[in-house]
Amino acid sequence: MGQANQYSTALLFEIHDSRFANLLEECLKESEHLTAPEGDTTFGFWMQTLADLHLLDMELKGLAETYKIDPLTRTVEFTGDETRIQYRIAHLEKVRGKKTLYAELVDAYGDTNAYAFHNLYPYKGKFYPRVVRTLINAFNLDKDALLLDPFNGSGTTTHEASLMGIQSVGVDITPIGVMLARLKDELLFLSEDDLAFSLDDLTDILRAIENRR
Repeated sequence: MGQANQYSTALLFEIHDSRFANLLEECLKESEHLTAPEGDTTFGFWMQTLADLHLLDMELKGLAETYKIDPLTRTVEFTGDETRIQYRIAHLEKVRGKKTLYAELVDAYGDTNAYAFHNLYPYKGKFYPRVVRTLINAFNLDKDALLLDPFNGSGTTTHEASLMGIQSVGVDITPIGVMLARLKDELLFLSEDDLAFSLDDLTDILRAIENRR
């Protein structure tokens, strides 16, 4: 009798697990249908909050001539320079069917904020590069603009500006922050030959670190 009860219990668990798995699979399919945007100009998957919706609105005010955001279908209609928007906007995955540059960065680095050299060092208090990109777009800054961050930290603002082709100046009281900000932007323009250090070069570098230079 005890073995029969154990068998029955195991069978019930198996049936329950099977039904749960089927139910979960159906829910995931339905969820994907509801959340995957259908259209040629669509939200990025990182658009998860009302704050993100507001940031997208800010970007489009600066970049588009006219626009309409549909949060239910997760799509956007707009008029304006689609190539410029495709290369600059931070909250759309596709523009007129073409993947945005930001989406390509996210795919290449597997992160919406740690692309390029943004994640070089876990500096405390830094903010999201996507916010910097949003503000640059909101003010529609171009290559003739000069952006100033008087509290630049480890250089999130200046690094993102460099990636977008915007001139920038960063100021900070923390020496390590200044060093990191400079390093991030210098690394962008280095070639492989620049990193071909000899043993003597590495010795000099380690001595400089030891002497806090």
